[in-house]
Amino acid sequence: MISSLATCSQATMNDGERSVPRRAFIGLLALTMSGCAIAPREPYPELSLTVTAPIQIPAGQAHAVLQSGRVVGTSNRLAPYCELEVRRVSGVEPQLITHGDFQVDRLRHSVLLDPTTRLPAFIFGSSCADPLYQESIWQLHSDMPSEVLFLRCIAPYFHCTLGPPLTPEQVQQQVGRYLRVQTSDPAVLSHAPATTTPPPD
Repeated sequence: MISSLATCSQATMNDGERSVPRRAFIGLLALTMSGCAIAPREPYPELSLTVTAPIQIPAGQAHAVLQSGRVVGTSNRLAPYCELEVRRVSGVEPQLITHGDFQVDRLRHSVLLDPTTRLPAFIFGSSCADPLYQESIWQLHSDMPSEVLFLRCIAPYFHCTLGPPLTPEQVQQQVGRYLRVQTSDPAVLSHAPATTTPPPD
């Protein structure tokens, strides 16, 4: 069981460095992580998703939020979560995604200041009191017609600390029984790094 987010490749600012402007810190991260924004990330060359339980897309929405193994109305942004995005916005009645087998044919990663507006961290500065969000988008392909477009997952980091996106196993924790995550390398699913720490109350 995973209780963690990856700490390898972390970029941190300790207390003695907090006087460095946040924009400079973000710029450094941009240089070190810019290659992750477009190219597929190793070591996940082959990933697949299968819908294993019905997923409801709420009325007026084009995605379902999955967090801690449940479909929820609103995400808790202090913890990891995922969103399953579909092609069309639901009308007055919810949509129901009941089946589907997908290959992940592209991975995209971004560091955000706000996961809702998707403000990029490398352009807009903020204080160390604000979290940073590692966004990963798994672009999905199916051989059969499907309304599903992609799975978007968010990993929050705090106190000017930034780690990698969610691993496949951590994604599985969020999507629970609704989606099955599979990889060509089972060993990938066992690498569980240490958790991020939310800000104190």
